[in-house]
Amino acid sequence: MTKDRARKKIIRARAAATGEPYSVAARNLGADADAHAASDVVACARATLAEASARIEHRHDWDVSRAEPSKSPGPLRRLAGRALGELRERVIPGVEFGHLAGTGFLEPATGRYMIDYGAYSVIGSDGTYAGGMPGRSVETLRVGRTPEPAGDALWMLRHLPGITEARPDGAEEVRGTMCRRYAVRADLAPDTAVTVCVDAEHLRRVRCVETSTAPRRGQGPITVTRERTLDLWDFGVDVDELDWSRLPSFNSPDHPGRPETSTAP
Repeated sequence: MTKDRARKKIIRARAAATGEPYSVAARNLGADADAHAASDVVACARATLAEASARIEHRHDWDVSRAEPSKSPGPLRRLAGRALGELRERVIPGVEFGHLAGTGFLEPATGRYMIDYGAYSVIGSDGTYAGGMPGRSVETLRVGRTPEPAGDALWMLRHLPGITEARPDGAEEVRGTMCRRYAVRADLAPDTAVTVCVDAEHLRRVRCVETSTAPRRGQGPITVTRERTLDLWDFGVDVDELDWSRLPSFNSPDHPGRPETSTAP
């Protein structure tokens, strides 16, 4: 039986049981599914934020089509400026322009994380953020520590317990586990599409895609797309040996605590 025929069968059964017209039964069935989806996401988000530890991968991907600077003010220009500015800050030997991916550890309950992108590492703790060359003492970066930026690992998680709208969006495999996928409406940023994947208890993937497009007189449009993806796995991993006084360098081949490399999807 196809998915569409199965849904129609369920709607007819509901209509017969409740006495609702078919169209009303279909609408109410959808509302019930969305309410369950929102509850599922909120429960998994809260459980994830209460965990002591997890392994994570954080990926940033930028795509700027026809990226010549726009002379007109507005959201597109600001978005393009942020995109290019962020990339310039991070483009150093060993980091691909437009793509940044790193693995690390997250301690949701205490609000801190560390990620090594290979040639650039970050530590977020107590609402502040420090980044630089792997292995560098955080103390030497104290002056440069700033509030955690939008898009950081915890920022992506902390908005989800407050969501009120979600809808089922199929299934997606995350590191060998088949997860329920939902499209959610979260208070993150304008023009941002958010999808989450959950297993029986936790958030396993959060993806935020922000796109802005504007026409140019006599030319094709400029489109800027920023995609940020956070994967979580291995909840409860031992983090006692992590050194929070230095930016992580565990992605070097000889580091004994090196996290698993990406096995995305």
